Amino acid sequence: STTIGNYVLPPLLAKLYAALPDAHIDMYIANTQEVVSEVEQLNIDIALVEGMPRPIDMKVIEQRAWRKDTLMVFAKRDSQWLTDIAVYNEADNCYELSREQLAKLPLLVREAGSGTRQIIDEKLIKHLPDAEIVMAIQQSEAIKHMLSADLSLGCLSQHVIQAELTAGALVQVKVAGIDLSRTWWLVWHKARHQSPIWQSFIDILTED
Repeated sequence: STTIGNYVLPPLLAKLYAALPDAHIDMYIANTQEVVSEVEQLNIDIALVEGMPRPIDMKVIEQRAWRKDTLMVFAKRDSQWLTDIAVYNEADNCYELSREQLAKLPLLVREAGSGTRQIIDEKLIKHLPDAEIVMAIQQSEAIKHMLSADLSLGCLSQHVIQAELTAGALVQVKVAGIDLSRTWWLVWHKARHQSPIWQSFIDILTED
């Protein structure tokens, strides 16, 4: 999936190349739904996805919990949307909102079919039936740039916005009573050939 492919997978691939310098690897990045479809069609050896895989035929697909991740609601520091209603928590360096307050603010999210959007729908929007989704976008980078222009609030993985949080350009917005943790999944087709390089990469992915 896009968050894993862009932010988490590169150092893991570096480990594989260090162990097997002659390896040849192709990487396909798309949203969870598209990636799982490629696995089902035997086009991909190993998939790492952010949403629940939900394959068409569970009997032929192996899926294992891989890592934990947390989504964050966030905004531009000193955002116009937070100035008058949010409480700033200096100890945690974040703003705090109630669910009712967040429901009145515009929200920019990932597109339907992405693992990030799946969690937003299940764990955030479900509790905010009147929330204003101003736009759904395929690329996390585009969402960050739009929030840097103070277009709205957003919700992405902590991995995507960590550099901007550290630099102080963006700030986390904690919402009372909302848990945005999720599980990332390791997925493969049981009929796919499990070569030595396949096993080496599985070992790297599961070693920590």
